[in-house]
Amino acid sequence: MKLLFQSPLALSPDPELSKLSYSLFEKTVNLVKRVDTEVVRKHVAHGIFSLEHHSYAGLRYLNNLSILKSMIQAEKEGYDGVISSCYFDPAIKAAKQLLRIPVVGSAESSMHLACMMGYKFAVVTRNTKYIPEIEDLIYHYRMADRVINRKPVRSLTLSNIDIINCLYGNYTLVIENFNEVGKTCIEDGAEIIIIGCGFISPMLSTSGTRHLDNVPIIDPIMVGIKTAEMLVDLKKAGIPTISRKGLYLTPPYEDVEEVLQLISK
Repeated sequence: MKLLFQSPLALSPDPELSKLSYSLFEKTVNLVKRVDTEVVRKHVAHGIFSLEHHSYAGLRYLNNLSILKSMIQAEKEGYDGVISSCYFDPAIKAAKQLLRIPVVGSAESSMHLACMMGYKFAVVTRNTKYIPEIEDLIYHYRMADRVINRKPVRSLTLSNIDIINCLYGNYTLVIENFNEVGKTCIEDGAEIIIIGCGFISPMLSTSGTRHLDNVPIIDPIMVGIKTAEMLVDLKKAGIPTISRKGLYLTPPYEDVEEVLQLISK
């Protein structure tokens, strides 16, 4: 089985940071993937690479087309499934409609798992600017009744620079800050906490952060990979994995190619 793990960003111009990020990602993936599963992480060919740019919804939306094109290309290259590494689930709805292979949003799959594990969950993300869109995503996935009533999405208080510096191997700042914020979620009724950012979740998971005061912590990268493996297995067994009636009605393949050519001119 070969899965694409789609990054929302272009490759960083700093090769050392890219190497550290890839190494951390591989450690996370190896914690959960099956032996016979190959997970390939790809960056968008053209798009934003700055975490500061990624903090703004409008700039991310401009970037989503590059993400969708990369996912479409993955199907052409023979991948069995696609996973979004970003907790905003960028281009996931469109990709589910256009692709004929399983497409997994890390946020969607994590929220559904949280509902299986307990009653109320909360999300701790990386940046305060992410909060409104993740709250909107909760409503989009019809999860408003399953999150804590007060501030269901909260963020770390660390700067981008502090978080990037943690990539060099000392994740203490991120772990301590996550625990501090997570405890406030638990005080307000959270039974599960989701790490709402694929950039910081590997730091927590590879450090063995699994619970906080007996409350489970969900890593969206891990859940996305396991969900994709399950859907690919079901598809190979001839079992439907998506409805093609209504929202995810697939257009003719030639129409997809025609529109891709139009927007590339």
